[in-house]
Amino acid sequence: MSADFSARGLIRQTSQRLASAVSGDGSALVGYHAGGSAVGRTMQDRLRDQVSVKDYGAVGDGVADDTAAIQAAINNVLTGQGSRLYFPRGTYKITAKLVIPVSYGWAIEGASRLATRIIQFTSNTPIFSFEGTGTWGWSIRGLLFSWNTAQTAANTSAVAIRFGTGTAGHTFFQFEIGDCTFEKGWRAIAADATLSPSIWGVHVHNCTFANTMKGAAFFAVPNPSVGQPNICIESCMLDGAASAEELIQISTGDVITLRSLEFLNGTAPVGLIQITTTFAVTLMDCKTENYNVLATGSQLFKFSQCNVRAFNSSVNGVLGSGGVTYFLFGNSGTTLTVYGLSVNDALTGGTLYGYTADTVPFVADVKVIGPRSSDDIFPQTGCSPKFDADRRQKDRITDLTDASVVLTAASTRIQYLNVALTAARTVTLPNTGLYEGMEFEIVRKAATPGAFTLQVIDPVSANNYTMAASANGYVRYRYRGAWRIMAAGTL
Repeated sequence: MSADFSARGLIRQTSQRLASAVSGDGSALVGYHAGGSAVGRTMQDRLRDQVSVKDYGAVGDGVADDTAAIQAAINNVLTGQGSRLYFPRGTYKITAKLVIPVSYGWAIEGASRLATRIIQFTSNTPIFSFEGTGTWGWSIRGLLFSWNTAQTAANTSAVAIRFGTGTAGHTFFQFEIGDCTFEKGWRAIAADATLSPSIWGVHVHNCTFANTMKGAAFFAVPNPSVGQPNICIESCMLDGAASAEELIQISTGDVITLRSLEFLNGTAPVGLIQITTTFAVTLMDCKTENYNVLATGSQLFKFSQCNVRAFNSSVNGVLGSGGVTYFLFGNSGTTLTVYGLSVNDALTGGTLYGYTADTVPFVADVKVIGPRSSDDIFPQTGCSPKFDADRRQKDRITDLTDASVVLTAASTRIQYLNVALTAARTVTLPNTGLYEGMEFEIVRKAATPGAFTLQVIDPVSANNYTMAASANGYVRYRYRGAWRIMAAGTL
């Protein structure tokens, strides 16, 4: 017996069983208990397992206006009873906003972001509009959101997923948006900008924000200012080629996590991230590429009054011809800790700095590649790392000349003199930008030292040290509230 013949026989048997399970009027289906006994189910009960917008008359051919049918499906399915509303493969034309009422515990799903498209045919109009307050515990996945014509930056209501109607104090929480694409609109996922609500417990993942978007991919700036804990955006691609504002904007947050994000393009003076007044921001495995600073410079990731920890971030292929540019830029009381950073540019003028902030407690593993990039963060007044692991771990050596020198906190740990002195010289230790454990070692090792002294001056506590004339020697200082001599001697 051939496999094909067996398969056709199995299909016939299954069809017969399904046909016999339907009651005479077609209203009931027969199910089966584990013990084998049958149980009747109405067709209405069966449809609740998965409701399609096509069950309410949506066509999905890109021609028929599906607004009323989809709104009817939303009104009947998203009732807070754990229902799932499915958009089969197709292009769904709408001409007005789709209002999401106060509800909870539901899911809206498409076949995939390539197969299921919702197209808004009325300019300056949202697609999904969450209205009321308290909608929670839901998810949206597998859809493409677009407009039939590309919206301009003036069309500020052209938001794919909009929260709130301008009423102060509204809150939307514990939700997920994943595997979606956003194109041709103003903002993608955004709280109402006038009297915006707070949104928290958010997980946005595996989404694409196309280069035809004119505004933010994610906008959460509540008014009045209230806490927005636990916002996580990860594994997304954000293209800022046409954006007139930062792609991610968040304020008054508690715990914000940005993980595995790829930022493409963008043009000065518009940055890529703007986060303000947030207790804890974690930036992990994020990459920026092909941002154009023009001739003026820019700040790409901007933080104000935040505590930021950046892990394994990179900025690559920065374009432009001048100005001062910062990748990680923290001001107004921002604390920035850096664990791994790659800085590379394609500039023809100006300078790219990897990071700067009011306070930098710790820095480690900064790799500078580009010809106009720098790991020097001192252009911002008062900014210096309390502990620069790279400078501590790498015993960099500076060769001194026959001249006096004043060291700074950015000077290398080992200062080496291997030439003869023609006059008494001094090496002055730094007195600003110091951190506990900072070290300097001054070594005099020359075939002919010269008949003059080399004195190391401590401007903090006057703990000076002098190497005698015509003699080689060394001294090692460590800072702990004051410069202390840890070792010294002749060579």
